[in-house]
Amino acid sequence: MAEAKPAVEIRKLSYTLDELEQVSGVGRSSIYQSISDLSLPAKKWNGRTIVLAADAEKFLHNLPPFVPGKRKGQRRVRNPAGRE
Repeated sequence: MAEAKPAVEIRKLSYTLDELEQVSGVGRSSIYQSISDLSLPAKKWNGRTIVLAADAEKFLHNLPPFVPGKRKGQRRVRNPAGRE
């Protein structure tokens, strides 16, 4: 009888932008913008843009923390009808 081989965990070393979008939950345009402003390092390989898994993890860990009640670009409207 043959011995069962132990399971080997295979971990991806890099992601395509489509894969990164799926595994990170970050939208495609945000990924492109982050690559463009150099906050997310990317590499080219055979005409494809890839992001190393370590760089993706570092990028995600360095995102600012969530602050409840505060939204980017949102202004507080006290009286939307213009009444006092």
